[in-house]
Amino acid sequence: MNILVNEIAYPANASKTAVIQSSAETPDANFDVKNSEDQVILSGNLKAFPSIAEWHTGKCWAADFSDITTPGRYQLSVSANGQTYTSSIKVDDGFSQLQLISAMTYWFKGQRATGEWAAADKNAPFAGPREGTWDVRGGWFDATGDVGVHTSHQSHTSYYNPQQLGFSVYAFYKSLELLQKKENGYVMLRRRMLDEATYGADSLMRRHVPGRAFIKSVERRNAFDLTSTTRKINYELHGSSDQFGDASTADKEDVTDLYYETSLRSGGGTCIAALAIAARHPYPGSEYSSNDYLSAAEQSLAYLQANNDQLLNDGKRNLVDDYCELLAVLELYKTTDSYSYLLRSRELVQAISARIEKFNGVNWLAVAPKMPFFHPSDEGLPLFTLAEYLQVEPNQADRHHTANLLKELFSTQFNLQLHSSDPFNYPLMLTKNLPSDMTTNVQYFFPHHTKAAPWWQGENARIASWAAAAADFIPSLSNDDLKIKLASLAQSQYDWIAGKNPFSVCMIEGFGEKHIQYHFGERDDFLNAPGGIVNGVTSGVKNESDIALIMNPSEGVDDNWRWAEQWIPHVSWMILTQSLLVSQSPEEHNHD
Repeated sequence: MNILVNEIAYPANASKTAVIQSSAETPDANFDVKNSEDQVILSGNLKAFPSIAEWHTGKCWAADFSDITTPGRYQLSVSANGQTYTSSIKVDDGFSQLQLISAMTYWFKGQRATGEWAAADKNAPFAGPREGTWDVRGGWFDATGDVGVHTSHQSHTSYYNPQQLGFSVYAFYKSLELLQKKENGYVMLRRRMLDEATYGADSLMRRHVPGRAFIKSVERRNAFDLTSTTRKINYELHGSSDQFGDASTADKEDVTDLYYETSLRSGGGTCIAALAIAARHPYPGSEYSSNDYLSAAEQSLAYLQANNDQLLNDGKRNLVDDYCELLAVLELYKTTDSYSYLLRSRELVQAISARIEKFNGVNWLAVAPKMPFFHPSDEGLPLFTLAEYLQVEPNQADRHHTANLLKELFSTQFNLQLHSSDPFNYPLMLTKNLPSDMTTNVQYFFPHHTKAAPWWQGENARIASWAAAAADFIPSLSNDDLKIKLASLAQSQYDWIAGKNPFSVCMIEGFGEKHIQYHFGERDDFLNAPGGIVNGVTSGVKNESDIALIMNPSEGVDDNWRWAEQWIPHVSWMILTQSLLVSQSPEEHNHD
């Protein structure tokens, strides 16, 4: 029997639950919580849950101890067959969240593509036919085992573009603005965050193509080869991808300069958003001025609004372009107060609203006609951008429409979770392989068989994006019941990443008790670093209704990167999520 808890700390003002998991024993009906003096301060009833999909990890019961709001260390205990099982739990006033933000900021600094990589990237050649070189110094290594720097590395898939370099820059700036609102101010933490954000913004400026958008990707190649001979700016074929093998259209496409550059959904939108917010935060040591940042952002937006379809792999704008442009337009509106950006944001909200279709009896976003939106890393981003719009829109009718749109989308997620009834409060997804497929599936994890195949991995970024979207919507609401549900959704995703998952693994290196290490075959070259977040849990390797976290090479898996590699979107979303939660919490901190 295992007692699964948030191994870092439960915020005092948050919902607090533990999951009791057992494949053989059945616990008694009650649980107890004792304080540091061994006194029982709370007793409650365990809530039983049915089996979760085809997870092999056992049956589950939940213990809710949300009534404990005093910071301190406690012992949770349950009994089964005459034996008592205990787990230590910590409740604090949010100080651990600040520690996490600080550690994750340091992790990013360790991911900087400096030294030999910067030397090579200063005059990086182009792979393929494009002539010349480009100064693409800066950015962060994409992952533990990927020394490439990407704005998005899945743009050949049409629907599953992760937002990488640009969004990470944006997350730093947005987070320091959230922390700045607090009376404490967290001055030193924000200064370090601003330094990291500025480093990222300057990296984007070097990638900016005057009059156009941004250079998309510095390829990773073989990490063991000499950097000086392997570092190249990559392109992506529009008809197919050569990322994981032969490209079927390699001999048919005429590769132009645009194949190396971003569309709105392949990172252009989030790069624009990042530079627009950077223009509000000048910083000593930057190579660029606020006007430089703003000019590049506005140039790129104007260019992509006119030419985006030429940079898309399939030539068809979809939902991902819409929400990436909306984030860009919103940040430009905040920086310039230009009414034209507010008008465009209203158009984009209407476009997103018009993409709602009915799937399996519920209303949900369609990424394209007859294709439900599901995403490996940014599933909460369209909802987050709508919540951001809601906070700046002055027109009451538009605010009312957007609030109802968000309520509808969150209601769909809550209905899916209610139907599945799992104690982890894990967000489900509506999936299809192709728009033409007749059946829409409801499942927990990103499918193995999509246009991104054979790429699939753990999705801590995805669930953290849900947490950020939920937390960002809360301040705009007056409905206390909905606020509680959204807060619970946000907290549950943090709990999962912090150890309250079926494997009792804390996904954040340096925190919690049990971690997973990245094994590159028989080598240990790609060591995870403190503050980084691993990819996380997936569906079963052979059964998508099961669950998996491959701790060591096994089950025919030689390289456990899908589960154990640290990736910048996970950390970016967690920094943003924790900053949102801290910004909404009481001020005082106990450093126990």
